[in-house]
Amino acid sequence: MSQCKPKTLFESDEINISTCMCCKRIGLQFKNMLHGFDRSDFERFAVCIEHIDFEQHAMSFPDGQRQVVVKTCHTDIQFCFTEKELSRLQIAIHQATLLMEVQATLEVI
Repeated sequence: MSQCKPKTLFESDEINISTCMCCKRIGLQFKNMLHGFDRSDFERFAVCIEHIDFEQHAMSFPDGQRQVVVKTCHTDIQFCFTEKELSRLQIAIHQATLLMEVQATLEVI
């Protein structure tokens, strides 16, 4: 960890998405959740998150709050998001992936 050189792709009050300039892994911090991805895993996660329709997939939890549940590659770990949280995450991931695409294009030029 101490050798990572993170470059921010997106940052807000609750969300930070960054990439390590050395190992190229992508970190997603959302509230108290921290998740690391290689690029291909992040791209798959991004597609999954960006295509979730809250109204179609939300369910009521015991506290009465409606949330969507997102499965992860670990069968025992799922994420749940309110409509507001999902929207913020979708925006953050979209902006981060756009920046990654621009950076990849500039590297080729």
